[in-house]
Amino acid sequence: MNFGDTVSIKGCSLRSRHLETASGCAAVDAVLGGGVPNTCTVICDEISSRAYADVLLRLAASEGLHEDHDILYVSSSLEEDDLLEKLPSRSVEGNSQSKNVAAGESMQIAWRYAPVKQIESSISKGISKYDLAATVSSETRNASSTSIIRYPSSVDAPFTYQGLLNTLKELLKRPEYAKSKGPRPPDSAKPRLLRVIIRGLGSPLWEDGERMRQFIVRLPHLLRHSYVVLFASTNTSTMSEECTRQLETTADAFFRLEAMNEEEKKMYDKAHGYWRIVRLPRLMSLAPPPPPSIDLSFELHRRSFDIKILHLPPALGDEGTEPKKTACGTALEF
Repeated sequence: MNFGDTVSIKGCSLRSRHLETASGCAAVDAVLGGGVPNTCTVICDEISSRAYADVLLRLAASEGLHEDHDILYVSSSLEEDDLLEKLPSRSVEGNSQSKNVAAGESMQIAWRYAPVKQIESSISKGISKYDLAATVSSETRNASSTSIIRYPSSVDAPFTYQGLLNTLKELLKRPEYAKSKGPRPPDSAKPRLLRVIIRGLGSPLWEDGERMRQFIVRLPHLLRHSYVVLFASTNTSTMSEECTRQLETTADAFFRLEAMNEEEKKMYDKAHGYWRIVRLPRLMSLAPPPPPSIDLSFELHRRSFDIKILHLPPALGDEGTEPKKTACGTALEF
């Protein structure tokens, strides 16, 4: 990998001599330690439902559209697919609300509860910049320079891992995506970030399912020399144990989304499922960033997707009090 690359790409920042970008969901960025490192593969394993991983893919694609990143969208159901047609738009109201709260215009609470320490369960900072209830307008799409490439290119085209691998190879040869070890020539193409969105990695709809393990092993080496990030949804409950373990160890970041049943939803109020951290990226250091907590849940609201700490510590405000003593000198604890 080419560390120390100081190229400037819209929607990317430089941290620890390595480019990183936003996933589109502030909570996911917080779990990843601040953002998605360049060349990172982020896989969301949704094993007991089908409603949540697509939301994260929409947010990742919408972030690319608003930041002029190119998108390679991989899906077997192009004929009925509306994932790219219903991308969430940026929420101006949400940003203004977060500024007001930061300026001290938050709601007042009862005076008797004012001294109690407030604990925020959400791991994201501020309000989400995307509104899931509103879709991107045609004006925003036309103003963006994002190039959207679909695989397969048509409904009748084969849907294979080998075909996708060949498509990635050809795309990443383009000078705008290729990393350079030295200064870029003045007449070279301006660097751009490619976002690969794979919907249904490992599903039975792939025509050469026996090549999946070969595909996921060759994928990281292919991405390491380019300006590219990859987001994929999968369902490992349909895979063999060997394939699941290989996918978990090959991915840079691997999260498992476990939907709650009705009894668990009543117990945890607004939570919709458990957010399990299987693997975090080690691209910028020998050790992954420390997670905010290993006890996490996720919530899908009408306008946002959030990750929260499931069990918060007590905040009674009496940690510094000493036990009272009786006249005999014995301590009484309450």
